[in-house]
Amino acid sequence: MAGLGQKASPLLFFFFLFLGGPLSGALSEFIRISGNEREFACGFCGSAQWIRTRTGIAARRVLRHGEALRDLSVAAAKKALAASGLKANNLDILLHASSSPDDLFGDGPWLAAQLQQPGDPPAPAFDLTAACSGFVVGLITANMYLSSPGSPYRTALLVGSDALSRWLDWKDRNTCILFGDGAGAAVLSAAAAAPAAAAAAAAAAEQQQQDPQKPLGLLSYVLHSDGFEQKQIQLHFRGAEAPLSLRRPGGGCVSVSSGAFAPLSMNGREVFKFVSRKVPQSLEAAFAAAGVAAAEVDWLLLHQANKRILDAVADRLNIPKHKSRCCCCRCCSRCCCCCCCSRCCSVQEGKVKKGDVIAIAGFGAGLTWAAAVLRYG
Repeated sequence: MAGLGQKASPLLFFFFLFLGGPLSGALSEFIRISGNEREFACGFCGSAQWIRTRTGIAARRVLRHGEALRDLSVAAAKKALAASGLKANNLDILLHASSSPDDLFGDGPWLAAQLQQPGDPPAPAFDLTAACSGFVVGLITANMYLSSPGSPYRTALLVGSDALSRWLDWKDRNTCILFGDGAGAAVLSAAAAAPAAAAAAAAAAEQQQQDPQKPLGLLSYVLHSDGFEQKQIQLHFRGAEAPLSLRRPGGGCVSVSSGAFAPLSMNGREVFKFVSRKVPQSLEAAFAAAGVAAAEVDWLLLHQANKRILDAVADRLNIPKHKSRCCCCRCCSRCCCCCCCSRCCSVQEGKVKKGDVIAIAGFGAGLTWAAAVLRYG
């Protein structure tokens, strides 16, 4: 299915700062370093230099044995809440984007319980799965909950987390050089619910009155999926027959399937072609819906698949390389949290200025891809 470019109601972030407009938010990332590529290269045919030349990746974040992805999610969520000035009991809804939760049924409700105090009214929580598009899809989904007319939801927590190192064949260099673990979080509010947010919202409103032709916040988005190409990136259940002791009337045993998930597999060549073609198209649709030109984009923040893909997308859009944010030198593909972390780094380093137009896109298994355009304020 293909999603058309959509105009979006304003959506804002703190990024540890404020982005502007009637919606506010806070963003954080929480990752652990377990080794550099020199250490990881020993498990397969390839050197640290080979990995960096081919992908731009120089460091890897993975969970150690005994560590839980949930711990990263909780830490990221608490960091985002602290940055926003909100408390967990201010949250109306929690969305958890992940393709590899600790609990196959989902970690969202558990995560909400870890943030709330006994006696707090429980906020609804659920998981969504869109692979490496997950955080962008979650951002768009949260916006729909918060901006729908008559919606009872005013404040949302969006957490993106993945631990793909658990599902890798560490001798398959087509995949093991690319993926890792991490978590990121954003607090989104349909109204300024904290003093810092109130002051920033007032400043943003004043700025927007001065230049009403340049609205702040989330300007547009697009969503896409193509299940016919699902085979290009997959992590399938691998079952084996497991006869039960139950006997059918008339003879014979009842058999079920028992097993585990196979290691992640990917057709890198086809994925590269897919991203190089579809992601620029989706971003162009988002630009059109937002009423901005590619030349007006100040920052291109993409899912951190690898540097070659990021450069290819920037080239297709004629966006200079210095405007394309790449965190690959110190991390790898962490699926749902990549877009969150690249935006967090950009703001913390002081690269983003008020009024900057930011284009973001996630893409990955499914196949899924999503894009959004924001104006920072």
